[in-house]
Amino acid sequence: MVGILLVALLATLAACRGPGGDPMEPPASSAAAGRPRELDPPLDFRAVTASQDGPCPTPVEGGGQLVVTDPQRPGSCLVLAPPELTVQQLAEVAARYDDRNLQWVVEINLAGKDVAALERISRAAANLTDPQNRIAMVLGTEVIIAPAVMSALTDGRLQISGKLTEQEAKDLQVKLGG
Repeated sequence: MVGILLVALLATLAACRGPGGDPMEPPASSAAAGRPRELDPPLDFRAVTASQDGPCPTPVEGGGQLVVTDPQRPGSCLVLAPPELTVQQLAEVAARYDDRNLQWVVEINLAGKDVAALERISRAAANLTDPQNRIAMVLGTEVIIAPAVMSALTDGRLQISGKLTEQEAKDLQVKLGG
């Protein structure tokens, strides 16, 4: 029995080697932890100022505000304030299956001055009522998510969850530079 397990272990290790026996490089999308991810376009955090029923036009920006389809409430529009935080780099981004909640998630870690800025805007949003307690994460003109904020986000760690499929989570990771 031990011999069978040892053979299985050796076969697994051999599969992790490239031609010639050298260890295989990880895929480019799984960059080393701790390496900042540059975002193009940057990720904007925008306060939700209003929500309205009805179909939305193609994302329209005017006077610094952006009107977009609400990703959580199909058939509704969100009016977004100008960006309160524009993130150019992420410390880390990863798609993973959350065994506790039985769903796919995308985890995002901010760094540097962005952590304090997110704490400030999330603390302000947490004291408001719907829809003003929501902060939209916008990549270009695409609203990734616009969750309600219940308390200040103090450590720069975010988790995007919901009804993401494995492919949607992995696609979002790639969009966010992971």
